[in-house]
Amino acid sequence: MIEVRRSTASIDLELQASREECLAKVRGITNEIRTGYFNAYVEQGTLLAEKVNEAVDYMMVYPAPADPVDHALLLAEVGETGQDAYQVAQFYLGSRAIWKQAAAAMEGPRNAAINAINEATDRSSIEAALNAFQTAMEALNAGT
Repeated sequence: MIEVRRSTASIDLELQASREECLAKVRGITNEIRTGYFNAYVEQGTLLAEKVNEAVDYMMVYPAPADPVDHALLLAEVGETGQDAYQVAQFYLGSRAIWKQAAAAMEGPRNAAINAINEATDRSSIEAALNAFQTAMEALNAGT
């Protein structure tokens, strides 16, 4: 009987391919969940950050009226997001708190999965790290 031995290089290539496949799944799951929590806000990027900054600034000067130069984005949403600049500012500040909680809840398991996948020395450890991440994200999505 002939015994076939795989080279270390061949095994390393297979493990790297498995790592890359699982890391892509971690990224895909993370992006899907982020989109679910943040939906349209993800697309606003820096504009959203600027609205939050204006909200913080406005709340620091409240009850003074909103300045059309310093709070232009908030004032542009009066009548749509809130009845006045105060309500618009409250919306963005409240939303920021929710987004931060959701993002923080994802970051721990995501980072743990990435580290475990990168440090794994065999396929079963790579898959176990991915499975643990998927379980954590399912629990997050379920609200548990």
